Amino acid sequence: MHGKDSAFPEWENGVLPPFPENSHADSFLRRTPELVGRLSTRLFAEHNPLRTDPDSWPYASAWAASVIRDSAWSLHHGRPSQRVNRMTETYWAELEEESWAIHPRHTGQAARFLFEEITAALPPDAPSAGVRAALVTAQNETTLRMEAAQIRANARFLSQEQAANQEFRRFLARELHDRLGSSVSLANRQLELYELLSVHKPDAKANGRLRALKGALLELNQQLRVLISDQRRSERAGSLETALRSYADSLELTVPEVRMDFSGEESWVPPHFLDELFLVLRECLRNSVRHAGAAQVHIAVRLDRAEVRAIASDDGSGFDVEAQLARGSEDGASTGLTSLSERITALGGRVRFLSSPEDGTRTMILVPITTPSIGAESAR
Repeated sequence: MHGKDSAFPEWENGVLPPFPENSHADSFLRRTPELVGRLSTRLFAEHNPLRTDPDSWPYASAWAASVIRDSAWSLHHGRPSQRVNRMTETYWAELEEESWAIHPRHTGQAARFLFEEITAALPPDAPSAGVRAALVTAQNETTLRMEAAQIRANARFLSQEQAANQEFRRFLARELHDRLGSSVSLANRQLELYELLSVHKPDAKANGRLRALKGALLELNQQLRVLISDQRRSERAGSLETALRSYADSLELTVPEVRMDFSGEESWVPPHFLDELFLVLRECLRNSVRHAGAAQVHIAVRLDRAEVRAIASDDGSGFDVEAQLARGSEDGASTGLTSLSERITALGGRVRFLSSPEDGTRTMILVPITTPSIGAESAR
């Protein structure tokens, strides 16, 4: 922290000037080594890695001294401190981003122990307003530490979960290619050899059936290639707009013409919302290309702090929406429409399909953005 803190005009260059000698705040602040020592002893007895890990304790003890110092300020001035020691917060942020980062329960234990030590050490004969202010400051700063630790732990867990999901997709793509794909190719090759042999002994009926079977195998092989490619391209590389445009470019289309419009800041939208929206809009684009026979495809996305709106439309052949949804529910299979609906519903949003035969398709998506509060995050 450099220069004067606007909330503490007497705080110069991050150094708190001494309190009046023998004042309550001065006496309390002089007990900092004792209080940090007591915290160290209690954490060591509990085998808390904040104390037992030699790399962690310097950060933890610096944070403890900072909270004690701020509590002393509040004790002297009679009002809670709003200052956050930016340097110590930065140290802890770096500490908790390491692979050996401290579990939130250990941080919570350290915060609780420190609050108890500060409470016990406050001078009993100090003005009640100062004592209350010091307790509020200690509670605020220890609670902030616990919340920050929990949020970072949640973020790490989600990152690890996403990495595991992507690794499984890559594994599935390899298995499809190496096992099922090779079997289909082998079966197709055997049919080609049979066709060469059947030239000398033609059978029109059998040959017709073989041609149909060969066509089915070729289509299956093509679908496998698409599925494998999609599994490997399931990660949203970069922004939503970049990922969708890259996918469209990878299709090397001349028809249909694909137009995309984006507005808003992606930083307003949780990353997993963007991941799911990418999968949904990619499926809409793929359906327009593979099934609709469209000449024009338009994708429009609007992002704001409250909601995400997206529309995917084409001028293709269209279909009977109710019949398609009913067919998916009757045979127990999850059709493309059902899958899209499930993804959007899982985000708390809703999707509407507007289409009819020979009249194109319009998919309308609305997803409210719900950002949990810090308290809600820390409680999870």
